[in-house]
Amino acid sequence: DASGNPIPDSRTFRDSKVADWKETTGNIGVEYTPTENMMFYGRIAKGYRPGGFTGFGAQLGEAWDAEELVNYEGGIKGLFFDNTVQLEASMYLQDFSAFWVQSGRRRTPAEIRPGESLFTGETVVIDGTEVFGIEIQGAWRINEAWTLRGFYEYSDSSLGSYETNYCCTPAGTTAAASTRDVTDDEGNVVSVIDTGIANFGGNSLRNVPKHKYSATLTWNTPLPAVYGYLDLATILSWRDIMYVDESNLDLYSVPEYTRWDLRANWASPNGTFRVTGWVSNMLDEVAVQAYSPREGNGVTGPISGTVTDERRVGVTFSYQL
Repeated sequence: DASGNPIPDSRTFRDSKVADWKETTGNIGVEYTPTENMMFYGRIAKGYRPGGFTGFGAQLGEAWDAEELVNYEGGIKGLFFDNTVQLEASMYLQDFSAFWVQSGRRRTPAEIRPGESLFTGETVVIDGTEVFGIEIQGAWRINEAWTLRGFYEYSDSSLGSYETNYCCTPAGTTAAASTRDVTDDEGNVVSVIDTGIANFGGNSLRNVPKHKYSATLTWNTPLPAVYGYLDLATILSWRDIMYVDESNLDLYSVPEYTRWDLRANWASPNGTFRVTGWVSNMLDEVAVQAYSPREGNGVTGPISGTVTDERRVGVTFSYQL
């Protein structure tokens, strides 16, 4: 490989010539409609995502397995209270028999080298991962002018058990250096680095907040003909705390975030003139939008990521000939 170590025959570019991913997927569902305004449903579906290759930087072409799951889902959809309320509610369970984790895996005996790490960076395929959730969304026609729409989701996830190594501690320091003796494929006992041993089994998946919701209130009513047309909308959304990687350390968590937007649209009686005014992020809260400790975690390197925009106010004017 790039370090001059011999590459086992099982880990060469040969994988990139012969590896393939084939799977038959499908789903089965049932629906029951006790009335014309209500439906219950259930569905079981197989999910499959082909694997890939890793290690080309070290002159390797090792293939990793596909990602597979079975998704179980059931719910209800309907109209209620004289058709003024539309409601959809569902529950789901995603049971992964193979789940990708971008983390270090334990070296095989043939890969062990004295003085090197016991782990190597790979895309690891693990089993035992689950995602469970409840989703509720609906709309309420309050009267001829006002309509309220909303969405809520509870999502819980659990990684399957697997041993890996991790750079950092909950206190924001690097893990203390340590070694252990292991046996290679030739029966030799050698000392390797095992700094930062961790097991993330039971932790939540990346960027999966447990709770999130949004609500939209709109006002839409005809004005006297001389005044044209006007509608207003305001949107309030909230997202719970979430973790940016499998360690689930509070040090690398993204705080909860609330956002409130407002928009107004006006059109002249003949539609020639249109004006839209808006305020986004009225609370002027700035939140982390995307961040990965692999791009710097504040301990072994500077943090790198992106954030949401500050409060923005704008007006758009259009004229149609």
